[in-house]
Amino acid sequence: MSGRPPISGVVTTFNNAATLDACLASLAFCDERVVLDSGSTDATVEIARRHGARIATKPFAGYGPQKQHAIDLATHDWILLLDADEHLTDAGRETIELELRNARADGYRLPRQEWLFWRWAHPHVRGNWQLSLFSKSRGR
Repeated sequence: MSGRPPISGVVTTFNNAATLDACLASLAFCDERVVLDSGSTDATVEIARRHGARIATKPFAGYGPQKQHAIDLATHDWILLLDADEHLTDAGRETIELELRNARADGYRLPRQEWLFWRWAHPHVRGNWQLSLFSKSRGR
């Protein structure tokens, strides 16, 4: 979409075939999708390929280092970082599209809904807001 800077959708994976399709489908509006895989033995890599993602493989080095390596692979400054079992809602996508037209911050925390005690918990229950959208040139 014109009027906003390009976005790289970044996902780290390991045997996430069951959830990756929805995750990458929700990142279709991104100008690039990067998947860093840790050696999956299921259909994870094939699913990423079907979505046109740029795929790299690296043995798992811990969550922080793995995510940082994936971010470093992205070609655009703005990063939308999701876990393979997460997906962005249509409302979330629309908000990102509008907000980045006149970005007033270096990063944005997005609410995450999680399955807690056998039901979906609202993000405010545990303060579950994650820094998921950010400019990689303005912080590390």
